[in-house]
Amino acid sequence: MNFAELMNVRQSCRSFNPNKKVEKDTLLQIIEEARLSPSACNSQAYKIFAVQNEKAEIISAARVMGMNKFLKDCSSYILIAEDKYNFTAKIGTELFETDFRSIDIGILTANIVNAATDKNIQTCILGAFSEKEILKKLNINAKLRIIIALGYETENYPHRKKSRKDKDKVVQYI
Repeated sequence: MNFAELMNVRQSCRSFNPNKKVEKDTLLQIIEEARLSPSACNSQAYKIFAVQNEKAEIISAARVMGMNKFLKDCSSYILIAEDKYNFTAKIGTELFETDFRSIDIGILTANIVNAATDKNIQTCILGAFSEKEILKKLNINAKLRIIIALGYETENYPHRKKSRKDKDKVVQYI
């Protein structure tokens, strides 16, 4: 599949097949491909945690206000946490008064979901989760920013037509 096709088929999945699991090697390959993402001053100021099997159940259960019930059938997650900058990126952050970690994590996240889609693995990016509960139960000391659920969609899961703002509203050619 070429990049345009990938962008058209990629969508958030909210119905994972509980009987078909992502293989550990495939999960690690997705991470390895995305790990090559660009970052401010090549700082790579993030930590990536791969979580599967019984540990994944901890994340599935750590829902906020009962949201994301579809996670009960998800058995693979990638957690992304902030990390410290390297010296050059730290100076750039202070000089430009911008914390580039959130941008870098966004780039990494996009590349993770696109690498997964390229392997016919579906994803859902989660921003609402019980961070304290997850960190405690997984025994991780980190500042979680994003969780990505990964898996195979259920049979006959609908592929939705892309709904985006008109390009005249978001693109300006100068």
